[in-house]
Amino acid sequence: MAALDLPLAEAQRILDLWFPQASLILRAENSLFRVHGDLLGARSSVFRDMADIAVEESPDSGEDTVDGRNVIRLYDSAAEVEVFLRAIFDSSFFMPPPSPVDYSTVIGIMRLAHKYDVQYLFRRALSHLELLYPPSFPAFLEARDHEHKHHVRFTGDGIVDLLAIQAALEVRALWILPTAYYYLATAPDFMEVTVPDSNEQQRCLDARSKFPPATISMHRFFRILPCSICDSAVSKCEQAIVLAQGELERWKGTEDPRLLEPLSPVSILDCLPGNISTRLCSPCHVAGEQEFVRAQEEFWEELPSVFGLPSRAELAKLRRHFMDDIRN
Repeated sequence: MAALDLPLAEAQRILDLWFPQASLILRAENSLFRVHGDLLGARSSVFRDMADIAVEESPDSGEDTVDGRNVIRLYDSAAEVEVFLRAIFDSSFFMPPPSPVDYSTVIGIMRLAHKYDVQYLFRRALSHLELLYPPSFPAFLEARDHEHKHHVRFTGDGIVDLLAIQAALEVRALWILPTAYYYLATAPDFMEVTVPDSNEQQRCLDARSKFPPATISMHRFFRILPCSICDSAVSKCEQAIVLAQGELERWKGTEDPRLLEPLSPVSILDCLPGNISTRLCSPCHVAGEQEFVRAQEEFWEELPSVFGLPSRAELAKLRRHFMDDIRN
């Protein structure tokens, strides 16, 4: 037993998941659950086999018993087992997005649904996580520009992006990783974050070194301005462009933190005093904004390679396998 394990008699029964007439008793850390083995087995072949073993073994076989029934030990977090079982036995507990849910619940259910082969819960957890770490550029823009509308609640300790990376690696949901790594690497406090795996830390550091030149390249829209249908006095748009280019040159010689966010919605025009961008005529503003987003989309497509991951096409194929092919 682990050093912190209590004797079986002192383990806590989780009352909401303790059904007196149920046949299967599970223990995770110091928590006990008594659930219906047939219902659990109908959703998971792994638990179906566990239930069969529990019935076949004699209560006097030397195994731990409660009420004359063998206790099956799960070597998982008690908190994760609890939310996983709640999701199975209470259909309203873990609804599809955008129903509100705790971040730790999503991660816990994703991990155990994968481990115990409960595919519908696994895909549901992934669908929640994908709204936080979008696998497509349009979805990323939507999440970036409406960050305050996330339906997933962040509670507890830990760096959420790092937890997502670790869980995604564990279940092979690799298409989550480019966005999760990007969020971790661009976190304002990244240099203070303790990353247990030195390889993961180096991966982010290497990517961060590529971000400043990428951010500079996002501003190639200057080359097309003034646009062909500029409808203001030429000096008005040209003055804004000259000022912005001068500020961009100044950025190149600094460690301005804005250089570390190549996918930020903010361009150099938005950072100039007096809101220089308002000096652009509407056609120039639209043309510049469209080119800025195009440049960001190109960087988005290359983001997996920045972190040493498979290509977008390979990640999309993997996602289809997990989210669609397995379902059929």
